[in-house]
Amino acid sequence: MGYNIIMGYNIILYLTGFLGSLLSFFPFGVLKKGAVKLNKKVSVIIPARNEESNLINILEDLKNQTYKPYEIIVVNDESEDKTESIAKQNGAKVVSIKEKPKEVLGKPYACLKGFEESTQDLLLFLDADLRLGNDAIEKLLYTYELENAVISVWPYHEIKTLEENFSFFFNFIGAISLNNFSLINRFLPIQGLFGPCILIDRDTYEKTQGHKNVLKEVVEDLALGKVIAKKGIKIKNFLGRKDIKFRMYKGGFKELLSGWSKNFSKGAVSTHPLNFIIVFIFITATFSVLFHLKEYFIFAIFFSVEFLLVGRIIGNFNPVLLMLYPIHLFIFFIIFANSILQTFIKREVEWKGRKIKIR
Repeated sequence: MGYNIIMGYNIILYLTGFLGSLLSFFPFGVLKKGAVKLNKKVSVIIPARNEESNLINILEDLKNQTYKPYEIIVVNDESEDKTESIAKQNGAKVVSIKEKPKEVLGKPYACLKGFEESTQDLLLFLDADLRLGNDAIEKLLYTYELENAVISVWPYHEIKTLEENFSFFFNFIGAISLNNFSLINRFLPIQGLFGPCILIDRDTYEKTQGHKNVLKEVVEDLALGKVIAKKGIKIKNFLGRKDIKFRMYKGGFKELLSGWSKNFSKGAVSTHPLNFIIVFIFITATFSVLFHLKEYFIFAIFFSVEFLLVGRIIGNFNPVLLMLYPIHLFIFFIIFANSILQTFIKREVEWKGRKIKIR
């Protein structure tokens, strides 16, 4: 009797984790292509701190766009490398932050300074490590026209080293939480924006005060999205697929650990309770089934196939490593534990040479 109850409990756990994660991810939105009728020009704003290895690529991509931005503003956030000179050499307008106020954080402050120097009706905030397809801005604008909403995009993750593969769970969970096209999330309040790429019109940015509201937020994209949504303004979050890509934490495992540790646990407690429960059950199920492979091997196969499918949609994650997902799960637990330690116990994280106090 007791054994049957436990079996029933496990089956419910595994089915809920599997179906909950799938229905939170599918369907997803992608940028659409069409004739742009908008008579508006675009100001591109790129916050950049020590981005000399990335900046030249995105500036070259911007030059090759089918829909040319009116201006490109690179905000040099006290860089210690050649970020500023590379930006100038490639025709960008450079705004240099010489001394950031101590109580504010680098990226939201840089975005705000970039906005203050911009002149056009549409603002496109881009991370410096993005790569853009030639018609990416054209697709962003056409999608903006169709949706009449603030647009954000989670880029396709290009993997080139072994360590980069271990961002998989973080990418997947981020998409589960913020994909507002999915069968579950479409009925939930907006939980935030995808920070690497945000398209917003000037009137909306000014009305909501944009990044001025989130200057002290480590997870500024979630906070900004909530500020905008509370004003009743529509938000649509998309996956980048072939149009918008990036490489994350290509500096090795230490950079991967620091990068995800700085904001993941803070983001986890900022999400909708239902999303949190779904992710918790999903992680618990994928972990638990590993100890019951004899009885529930079929569910381990289900999870592996799910990871193979999702891993090809959100990036070019190594399929062999995805099938060996316990490795991903082990590293996820290490990074998540470190994030909890840094965020809620030490209340300080470090990123790009700065120590950031957590409120």
